[in-house]
Amino acid sequence: MTPIQNLFISQGFRVFFTIFVLFFIHIPLFFKVILIIISDFFDNCIPLRKIFPDWVDPNTEIYQISDKITDLVTYYILFIYLFRYRYLER
Repeated sequence: MTPIQNLFISQGFRVFFTIFVLFFIHIPLFFKVILIIISDFFDNCIPLRKIFPDWVDPNTEIYQISDKITDLVTYYILFIYLFRYRYLER
């Protein structure tokens, strides 16, 4: 696979991981948010470049744009979760 395909797969995994953590794992909200933050670290190429030498360069424009879009999507999913379970009303 090309580096761009690997990037999109890892970002898709991050979105699905966020959904899985929020809606299917029964742990306190604080730990869910920490897991989502940690998943952002694994998307940023540092660990993956050690495993896959042809990983996408984080200094490229495609990485920066797609990473920001993925961040917005995961934060929007988190907002929906907080709103749905009325965490914002407390």
